[in-house]
Amino acid sequence: MFLFLCHFQSTTLIVLFIILASGIGGFCYLGFHINSIDLAPLPEMAGLMFCISNTIGTFSGVVVSIVNDTVFSNNPNADANDNWITTWNIAAYIQIFVGIIFILFASGEKIV
Repeated sequence: MFLFLCHFQSTTLIVLFIILASGIGGFCYLGFHINSIDLAPLPEMAGLMFCISNTIGTFSGVVVSIVNDTVFSNNPNADANDNWITTWNIAAYIQIFVGIIFILFASGEKIV
């Protein structure tokens, strides 16, 4: 969705793709919360596990602002659309890379 989002000129298509991306991204959070419960050494420590993993995950929000500042300040004469395309492409390539790593190394077992 990120790769297509920055190429649309229609506000309706942009909003539609943002809604779709947010909706699909919501499925990721379902598994994220369950993993905190599964990884906790004791059931009462699931909240602590969630806090630790959420703090690490929130770090990406800090990195995004730094990357955006770098992209926009290094190309001050570039068209704003070009800078946004670069920013969205970076985000998309990171997600693709992390998805490949997950597919290669992650595993799950059914708990009965």
